[in-house]
Amino acid sequence: MSIYEVLHYPHVLLKKKSTPIVNFTDELREFVKNLIATGYEFEGGGIAAAQVGVNKRIFVSDFSKTF
Repeated sequence: MSIYEVLHYPHVLLKKKSTPIVNFTDELREFVKNLIATGYEFEGGGIAAAQVGVNKRIFVSDFSKTF
């Protein structure tokens, strides 16, 4: 698993419009696994792909316990 660097406002990439997901590929599946791992590492309630510099419309959350 990889942990991504989390971008903070006013980073320029956070201001870009994210694109929708068309095909859920194996590469995208791996990205989502790493995004989830990043969310747990930073103990948040959720994390979006844009927060790690990937402008895709992806958001993961887990409120069953602290991320």
